[in-house]
Amino acid sequence: MRHSALRTAVKIAAWLVLIAVGIVLVGVASVAISGWLIDEVERANGNSAVAAERSGMGDYFGGVSAVFSGTALILLVITLLYQQRELRLQRRELGLQRAELSASRDELRRSTEADLRGLHVQLTQMQMDNPSLRAVPENRRP
Repeated sequence: MRHSALRTAVKIAAWLVLIAVGIVLVGVASVAISGWLIDEVERANGNSAVAAERSGMGDYFGGVSAVFSGTALILLVITLLYQQRELRLQRRELGLQRAELSASRDELRRSTEADLRGLHVQLTQMQMDNPSLRAVPENRRP
């Protein structure tokens, strides 16, 4: 048990290190690519003033994008809460179905036992009504 917990802790630590390395790599790549992109944008627009003017327009759309992103995040959280509630209801329903199935199985067993007793009573009645059925044959070996 202790060995399993240690193994789990090592796996979690390894994943955390991989995630940290990935974040650092994405950050370094972002800085390198953004510097290259700024140079290319200034070269395509002719000078820094035109690029700055167009950048203001892009900042406006960036604000609108942030609103949509925030709305999407809120809707995602709401969706997760609904799913959690539905899963809780499904678990409760499965528990009720399991209990009902168990009760049904018990009832079927009682019904089968009652049918078996009824067949036994019928066989006994047939033996009492027919004298030839009263005799028990010997066990004959071939």
